[in-house]
Amino acid sequence: MVTDVFETDTASPSATAQPTETPLETDDAGVTIALPGLPVGGDGIATDAGGAWCVSLFWNDTLPEGVSLMVDEVVVDPETPATVVAGGCGELDACLDATIAQPGDGCAVVFTPDHPAAEVLRFRLDGTLACDDQAACDAAGVVPDEEWNEVERPEGTSGSDG
Repeated sequence: MVTDVFETDTASPSATAQPTETPLETDDAGVTIALPGLPVGGDGIATDAGGAWCVSLFWNDTLPEGVSLMVDEVVVDPETPATVVAGGCGELDACLDATIAQPGDGCAVVFTPDHPAAEVLRFRLDGTLACDDQAACDAAGVVPDEEWNEVERPEGTSGSDG
């Protein structure tokens, strides 16, 4: 099982496995690898964002020099439908289009559940690993994690009880 490197608390260790994706581009500018599911820390904790659900995520690993990670898409599990709201929340910028380069870099995703009574939402972040060369990508040790990340309804939001 892949260890998480994005985390919602400080309990999750870092990833160490090697990427298994095929490089998208190789030229003098470097290598990019699509990751259909960035490793996101365990069950997230959502906070109330005016009736929406705010999930804050932080990178918990050191990327090698010349390596960065960009969040390209927030994907919501169709079994827990929700709308991704533009922008971040709290003091964090939105995860969509965020670039992660060092430990502590963070971002936020804001969801509005399609069903007011929703108790959980599941999502994943898809992204791109950009490296100076293939050796740098290999050293990064970031691998896809296509499992859904689950977040529970934040305290303070209302849902119907029936």
